[in-house]
Amino acid sequence: MLSGSCATIITDVVDKSLIFDVNEENFEESVILTSRRCPVIVDFWAPWCLPCRILTPTLENIVRSYDGKVILAKMNVDENRTLASLFGIRGIPAVKIFKNGEIVEEFVGALPNNDIREIIASVAPTEADLLVEEGDRLRKQGKIFSAEEKYRLALENIHSHPPACLRLAELSFKKNDYEEAKELIARIPVDRPEYAEAEKISFCICLKEKCAEFGGLKACKERVKKEPQSLDAHFTLATCLAAEGKYAEALEEFLKVVQVDKYYQNAAARRAMLEIFSIVGQDSNLVKKYRSRLASAIY
Repeated sequence: MLSGSCATIITDVVDKSLIFDVNEENFEESVILTSRRCPVIVDFWAPWCLPCRILTPTLENIVRSYDGKVILAKMNVDENRTLASLFGIRGIPAVKIFKNGEIVEEFVGALPNNDIREIIASVAPTEADLLVEEGDRLRKQGKIFSAEEKYRLALENIHSHPPACLRLAELSFKKNDYEEAKELIARIPVDRPEYAEAEKISFCICLKEKCAEFGGLKACKERVKKEPQSLDAHFTLATCLAAEGKYAEALEEFLKVVQVDKYYQNAAARRAMLEIFSIVGQDSNLVKKYRSRLASAIY
């Protein structure tokens, strides 16, 4: 039985099957959007092409063997010349595999069966991928414990599976298990898309641990009252405010430090503000406001 998002997708495609025809009108929805949840193999062919008659049945058999983990879309280039030109199709059969909206693999010609299987295997979802998908679905339903079980099972399949590591790190952070969160984050390679989110979690953990070292938010507020001119006092207060998710107040305190000494502790206050910008979102009104004020303080 199919599980995860790929199983749902199968019922949504043009003819509710794993293999279907695609054209210029439905390409965006049936290929690009669908590939964000499940790899889509696009077979560019034409009725007069003899090698196409060899390749297409091979692709169909391989796709069926994956039981819904990948989907095959067939495009007649004679009937869809504009799109074929857009993708630079100069010889057929041509195959392009889409994943997350982008081409991740491609080849031209009727390759041997084993070569094709190897290419498709490199992009097809693994058992760990499907477990993460199931975990995400459970998490959206509020079934956090069950979701966590799925993520841990994924890591039993692939020890350093980046999506599973990131999801578990997020849950560990929320449970204040910072050591496990840091260990999971350390498994994520820097060239993976999950790395940026993992870095945000690392920064939040750092804030929490530093705040504890400083004695907590209440103690830091008291210190600022006693030492209003102390940059250290304002910096520690800003750190604790950020650790509590009070980003507007934290940015204001960090900015006070930068305005007096932009090189304070190797520009620690400025760097902290940039990290908060990343967490809050570069397009938010809060970030736009403090990015401008930070620039004025520095330049």
